[in-house]
Amino acid sequence: RGGQQLVLAIEGLLYDANYEQLNSIVMSHLTDPALLSVKILEETQIVLHLGRQGEGLEIVDLADKTLDYPAAETRQVSVTHKGRALAEVELVFSRESLERQVRQMIESAIGGVLLMLLVESLLIIMLVRKNISRPLRQLIHVFGQIADGHLDAPIPRETAKDEIGRL
Repeated sequence: RGGQQLVLAIEGLLYDANYEQLNSIVMSHLTDPALLSVKILEETQIVLHLGRQGEGLEIVDLADKTLDYPAAETRQVSVTHKGRALAEVELVFSRESLERQVRQMIESAIGGVLLMLLVESLLIIMLVRKNISRPLRQLIHVFGQIADGHLDAPIPRETAKDEIGRL
């Protein structure tokens, strides 16, 4: 998601050739722990290549360097403006961060499904209590009165067309 936002943010800057602001935008996106490096190429020329390096993963200019990120995924995206190709953007993401984001999305989806199942279960319980349990309790109470000799006990007149209504 961060990569899509970055590509959208730099489209206009590349079109206007505003490289100073482009550098600033890329630097701000590199604060995302999932994003390791960004390389922007116009035709075959490197316009900008920033990435994280070292133990502290400080952001550095990688214009003349090639870094190998061992546990990373690389994505290449074309940047176009009004149908015209402006540049190619190469984004390098931390595989660990991507996997963590996928796990979080899966956990959120599972939580949503479980919540939906809980709500549906509560609705079913309420319907069963209203349409089956309560009428049966009323009938058991009336039949208990009749069994005790109170033959004039009022019988609830249910208009239901199901078995409980017929009973």
